[in-house]
Amino acid sequence: LPVPLYLALDSLRERGATPSVVAYPRQAVLEALGVPEGLLPLLASLVGNDFVEQASLSALHGALLPGRHASGGPLIEAVGAELRRAAGAVCWDGSGAPPLQLWEELGGGGGAVLDAVARGKVEASLAQYSLPVDDVAAAGEEAGGDVEMAAIEGGGEGG
Repeated sequence: LPVPLYLALDSLRERGATPSVVAYPRQAVLEALGVPEGLLPLLASLVGNDFVEQASLSALHGALLPGRHASGGPLIEAVGAELRRAAGAVCWDGSGAPPLQLWEELGGGGGAVLDAVARGKVEASLAQYSLPVDDVAAAGEEAGGDVEMAAIEGGGEGG
C-alpha cells in the first residue's frame, strides 16, 4: 500500500482543537527495517495488526524472541529480520501471493510457527492491503500534510 507516511497511532494527541500524531516517511521506514517495499504488508500482518491479533502469532513471536515479551520495536525488528531471511531463502520479493515455501521457511525453517488458523488470518490481512492505486493517491491528497513529522531515529516526542 503506497502511502507516503506511517502514523504512530499511539502518539495521537489532541492539542487544543488540532490533533497531532508522529509520522514516519515511508522511505525511512523501509531503510530502517531493511525490507523491500513489497514485504511491508506481510511484515505488518506478521507483527500483528487490526486483522491479525498478536495472540495468534505467539508461536512465531516466541521463536523469534525466546524468553522475552514480544512487542514494540524489538518485535518489529525481529519479524523484519526473519521475513528478510525467509523471503531471501525462497527468492520472494513480495510480488504476488507468498509462496508455500515462505510459510515453511518462517521461524527458521521448522514450518510449525504458524498454524492453519494464524496463516489464514495473515492471508486475509494481506487482502486488506490491496487497494486500487487511485484510492491511495486520493487518501494521500486528503491528508494535506496536517501531521507532525518525526525522524525515524528519534521516534517522535521524547523518543
